[in-house]
Amino acid sequence: MMASIRQEDLGKLRVGQSATVTLPGDSAARFAGKITNLGQAFDPTTRVMQVRIDVGNANNRLRPEMLANADIPIGGRKPMVLVPSDAVQQVNGQDVVFVQIAPDRFAMRAVQVGEPVDGKTPVLEGLKGGEPVVVSSTFILKSLILKSTLESE
Repeated sequence: MMASIRQEDLGKLRVGQSATVTLPGDSAARFAGKITNLGQAFDPTTRVMQVRIDVGNANNRLRPEMLANADIPIGGRKPMVLVPSDAVQQVNGQDVVFVQIAPDRFAMRAVQVGEPVDGKTPVLEGLKGGEPVVVSSTFILKSLILKSTLESE
């Protein structure tokens, strides 16, 4: 679903946020979804931005070009953990960061990330604020992890 969001509400939304989609005139038809993209282009005429919501449609009740309403609970603002985008690597299809656990020791941590903006990537799950994250040379740490995995096989 592409939802039109007013300019003043954009700052309250994040990738991964839950949404409920309903059809006009049929309040019993409710579809769970999640925001997957906050859009890239703001329409200066309508003053809205298109936000993509992936919606479950198991019964095929939703069709292209149908009108629907999206309810996106925003609640209170939650602090967000941001890391430089270069700190995020992919290992076996999973987003990871490397956390320093001792002066010369690092741990690989699986994380769930949002859409990068201006060189920063929001970490939605898997990392707490204030944890020391490796920002440079992450590719070297990734290579060492993959090499040790290959040697053990």
